[in-house]
Amino acid sequence: MIRNATVRIGILAVALLLAACAGETTPSRFYLLSSLPPATTETASNPLAVGVGPIALPDYLKRPQMVTRASPTELQLAEFDRWGEPLEKLVARVMVENLSALLATDRVYALPRRRTPDLDRQVEVQVFRFEADAAGTVTLTVRWSIYGRGTDDLLRSGQTTITDRAAAAGDAAAIATAMSRALESFSRTLAAEIRGRTAA
Repeated sequence: MIRNATVRIGILAVALLLAACAGETTPSRFYLLSSLPPATTETASNPLAVGVGPIALPDYLKRPQMVTRASPTELQLAEFDRWGEPLEKLVARVMVENLSALLATDRVYALPRRRTPDLDRQVEVQVFRFEADAAGTVTLTVRWSIYGRGTDDLLRSGQTTITDRAAAAGDAAAIATAMSRALESFSRTLAAEIRGRTAA
């Protein structure tokens, strides 16, 4: 009888210990990329219609955890620092918002979509890198193409690499901010190319 009671007390103690450990689990933190403020109704008068997509990310970025490049051949996942939505969709949404503001048009659309209006320009983007390293330096490397009204009407293409330093290495919020700035800088490059080709 005493032995059975001792066993039950031991099991209860282990259960309480496990419950206490579970209660101390670090909560996950969720982050988004920020975009430029939208163009005002006074400036959003450009009739240009622009499609953004497809946007392709490497598979190692298609995960909820934020990724850090520890070395050229090693990646680290931040288990408790996560994206608030899939990074592929997040990048597309922010690019749409950035280009809409920079081009002063409310006719910028993420592709593919069920109903696509007639487009004046379409931007395709392939992302090769988009993460911070151990020192907090964010690198965005992309190959992009801009098409005219026809799917075979390639107007301009190129490859762009942008770096931006986070305010603090290892700070997920600072890294998300630096990634937002890098994406804004890339959006400005695309907007300049689109404006130049439209003017021509």
